[in-house]
Amino acid sequence: MQHNPIQHKPMSFRRRSALMLPVLLLLLLTACQPVRPASVAASAPQAATRDETFSIDETSIQGPSEIESGLVKMTLKNSGQAYHSLFVSRLVADTTMQEAMKSLPGADASKSTLVGGGFLVSGASYDVLLDLAPGAYYMVDFIAKTPITHEFVVSKNATANTTAPTMNVTLTEQEFAFDMPDKVAAGTDWWQIKNMGKQPHDLSLYKLENGMTLESLLKTVTTEAAQPESRTLLPMDQWATGTGQTNWLHLDLTAGNYVILCLTPDFSTMPPGESHYMKGMVASFTVLK
Repeated sequence: MQHNPIQHKPMSFRRRSALMLPVLLLLLLTACQPVRPASVAASAPQAATRDETFSIDETSIQGPSEIESGLVKMTLKNSGQAYHSLFVSRLVADTTMQEAMKSLPGADASKSTLVGGGFLVSGASYDVLLDLAPGAYYMVDFIAKTPITHEFVVSKNATANTTAPTMNVTLTEQEFAFDMPDKVAAGTDWWQIKNMGKQPHDLSLYKLENGMTLESLLKTVTTEAAQPESRTLLPMDQWATGTGQTNWLHLDLTAGNYVILCLTPDFSTMPPGESHYMKGMVASFTVLK
């Protein structure tokens, strides 16, 4: 897979507030845009033993309070009118959700472990497959003015199915590069996303259309990150995967040329530094008919 490290001037970021939510919106979402997930509903892989739905609107996240461990197919839905995010994290023992939420998702491993999460426009939904260990979890929409949360417990299932589903594309993330095939088939498919790095990473997917090149895409993303009020460029899909986690994401792609960027800020410093794509975390691939 050919990577495209392109140098940019570092972006400046504001310092965190007490709960870090304003800077979260600035650092993670100024570059991030609403997600347009796969248009065709995904069927659960044979390996998945449970199918759970979590739905968010402007007031609450609706979903089960307890599910069983192992591979779980989750449908994440935005039933509201606003733009929302849904991030799934496992609490470290004796840590409360309120304590964990004082840090950015995935930034403080002593409080919680980020499993994965996505961004959804109104009416959108994601089908993802997560491997959940027993423990206390919470789901949060951190981009709402007042964060919307939902706590749930994953109970131990002695017969939990942990066999990986069949997939045709594996994408590996690390600091600061993607590794994946440079050609994939068009249509709907499950992608395995493995974060082998020491930080959270995200897959932000763009299709190069209407004369857009990799260079012009990067220039536009960087410009709009500094001027979020003028954002016009939307990634087709955007999914974040926690450190050491493996997620499966259902995608629906038509033929053409695509680029994946990691828009997550660098958590090796506090406040976080420039986005990972500015450090070369960029990948290009072609979808064949």
